[in-house]
Amino acid sequence: MDKMDNLENYKKDETKISFLHDSVSDKIFIYKSKYTKLYSIFGFYFLVKNNTEEKTQYTCHYSKQELSDIDVSKALRGSKTLKISDHNSYDSDIKVVVCEKGFLWYDKCNFNNTNKFEKTLLLFLIALAYNKKSNEILRKVSKSYKNNSFNEMINTRNEIYDFDLNCFFSNPVKQDRHQLYDIWSIIEKNYHVNDIHNEIKMQVVELTNLIESKKRYKFATRLTIIGLFLSAASLIGIIKDLKELFG
Repeated sequence: MDKMDNLENYKKDETKISFLHDSVSDKIFIYKSKYTKLYSIFGFYFLVKNNTEEKTQYTCHYSKQELSDIDVSKALRGSKTLKISDHNSYDSDIKVVVCEKGFLWYDKCNFNNTNKFEKTLLLFLIALAYNKKSNEILRKVSKSYKNNSFNEMINTRNEIYDFDLNCFFSNPVKQDRHQLYDIWSIIEKNYHVNDIHNEIKMQVVELTNLIESKKRYKFATRLTIIGLFLSAASLIGIIKDLKELFG
C-alpha cells in the first residue's frame, strides 16, 4: 500500500516493540482490525490479511503442526523445488523457512504461539521496507540525474545518510534477543537487504562525489583563467607605465 486507507475500522496497537533498536521501533506503527493489520514502517504501508484466499505477492504461513520439507516447499512454492538448508531456515524450538515468496513458521512445542510468529512477521516486513527504501532512493537519484538536477542528487545522498543514521541497521534486533537476532540474519540473507542497500548507497555517493569533483575542477579552472587574465592585464599596465616613464 502506498498510503493509509480509511482507518475508522482500525485500532492503533500501542504495544512497545522492545526487541528492536529504539530508532527503528519509533518508525513503526501497527493498526488492527478484526481480520487485517496495517503496518506503517519507515513510511511504507503493508496490509496483512488473515486466512485470505486472495492472490498476494507474499504469503506468511502459520502452521499448527510440524511439516515435512516437501510439505513446506509445497506451501511456499506450490511445488517440491524448495531446498531447505541452514541458508534459508531457522530450526530450533521453532522452525522458520524463508523463500522469495514469503516464509512458513511453526512452533514445535506450542502450536498456538502466535506472539513469536507476529515478531517474525514484523522482521519480514522490515526487510521488505528496507528494500523499498533502497529502490525509492535509486529511483530518486536516477530521476535527478536524467533531469540534470545536481541539488536533488545531493539531497538524495543526504537522505541516505540520514536514514542510515536513524533507521538502518545490518541487524535491527537487539543483540541480546538471540533467537530473533538469528532469524533476522536468515531473512536478510535471502532478501539481500544489506547488499542492496550498500550497493545503491555506494553508487549514489560515488556519483554525487564525482559530479562535485567535476564542479570543483571547473570552478578552479575558471579561477585560473581569471587569474591569468588579471595577470596579463596587470602586465600590460606595467609595460604601458614604463613606456611613459622612459619615453
